[in-house]
Amino acid sequence: LTFGYRNVWVSDISNDGAKILAMTSYTRLTKRPTTLNDLLLIDVATLKADTLVKGDGFINSAKFSPDGTAIAISGSPEALDGIGKNVKEGQTPSMYDYQLYIMTLADKKVKAMTKDFNPNVGSYEWSAYDGNIYFNAEDKDCKNLFTAGV
Repeated sequence: LTFGYRNVWVSDISNDGAKILAMTSYTRLTKRPTTLNDLLLIDVATLKADTLVKGDGFINSAKFSPDGTAIAISGSPEALDGIGKNVKEGQTPSMYDYQLYIMTLADKKVKAMTKDFNPNVGSYEWSAYDGNIYFNAEDKDCKNLFTAGV
């Protein structure tokens, strides 16, 4: 699965063990961002790979929903064609201000979950117990725990 010249890592494994979210990275030095990522959905039984996100230098990680029908994606406001941007026209948002996005796997539609949320999203987990996403967020010198209802 990881043979080749690109960096490859597993971002998550579905609860039933049937699917893997893998990310690859590669560089281009001609424009910003210089490192690009692809997000792949791999069927473990067939090894068929479906590219969910291609050439996005602003995504960071991805995790399956408990039922495997959606994924949470962490990335900067410019991720996924900039749907998380909330700065004035002409301004460039911080590449380290991570936000959360939800992609439904059936239609690959993406929703920006924290577009109007000010603190920087840190680590996150999608709870099988209640279906919410729990995450910590950095706000100046404080780190607090939040939940996002999906």
